[in-house]
Amino acid sequence: MARVINPQEWKEKGNEEFNKGNWSDAASHYTNALKLGIENNAEKGVCYKNRAVAYLMLDNYEEVIKDCQALEGLKRFDEAYRDAEIIVSSDPNNEVIQSVKERLHEIAQGRREDPNLIATIMTKTVVQQGGTKALLSLALDDTDNKGKKIASQVLVHLALTLPPEVAFPADDLMMDVVQPITNLLNRGSNLICEALTALCNLAAVNNKLINNLVLCREVAIQYVEQRSYQFKDLMTWSVAHSEDERTKKAAAETLAILTAASKETCEKLLSWDFWRTFLHLLLNNPDNDLQLRGIKIVLNMMKSTKDVAAKLIETDIIMKRVRELSDNNSVQNKEIKDLASLVLEAAAKWDRKSRK
Repeated sequence: MARVINPQEWKEKGNEEFNKGNWSDAASHYTNALKLGIENNAEKGVCYKNRAVAYLMLDNYEEVIKDCQALEGLKRFDEAYRDAEIIVSSDPNNEVIQSVKERLHEIAQGRREDPNLIATIMTKTVVQQGGTKALLSLALDDTDNKGKKIASQVLVHLALTLPPEVAFPADDLMMDVVQPITNLLNRGSNLICEALTALCNLAAVNNKLINNLVLCREVAIQYVEQRSYQFKDLMTWSVAHSEDERTKKAAAETLAILTAASKETCEKLLSWDFWRTFLHLLLNNPDNDLQLRGIKIVLNMMKSTKDVAAKLIETDIIMKRVRELSDNNSVQNKEIKDLASLVLEAAAKWDRKSRK
């Protein structure tokens, strides 16, 4: 009768294969040890930690994330660090083990300050090992739908747990991950909020990305539907932050692009009583840039739907100001005058259609 191998022996077998770089065998042995039930948290920590690195080397990123989360739950970082030191002392030239030890030391030092630090540090390993590019390649592979979805989800996880410039260190890489993350914004997905937040995190550090995102109709719709509180903030910032002109202009420009991207955005804007005051303040702002953004928003709304246009046409304070801008030959920015004329033309077209 074959002798039953206990959890500790499986762990030791895993360590042996791990030190040899036999990642598949190491992961299998650690799995056996965990299934049989290692009681000591420090021992569990070593199994999860080493198995996560093994999975990383095997490009199995979904399992890497699972082990990161399991390791986070143990919260026995000092013991895990001491175990890693023992392994390093037996094989000082093993760079992978050395890297694990350094991460555990950082966790042990900072665990009281940040309870999620371990997940962050382990996630950094994916990036440091070149995992982001591999994930991106899989996320854009139309021949493997399951792998494509998992890779896209892990990219979202990276964008949510690491600073964008760390997760995606090159501008081109940051731009490339937008498409797979955007694919998760379909209405049947249960990751809409996470994907949208990830995109917002990326846009916060990349000005070029902002315009690309808000010009995407699907992103614009989801931004308005899922983050309506921020959409309302944009309206307020556009007119209320007198001490910060850059914030006002950026908020107004975002609204101008969003209203150009989708009719739903224009309809949502009308759902707040504040919209009349908001447009009036923009159109009467002495700053030409803000005034220009205001007239762009009005034009987008006028061209969107019959109901939105009707609301604008019956709002005297808006239409009166549009006519003033259209007739004013002293307007410094000729584009404002031209756009105001386009608003009036669009209004006239709606009026003719309603009379038929």
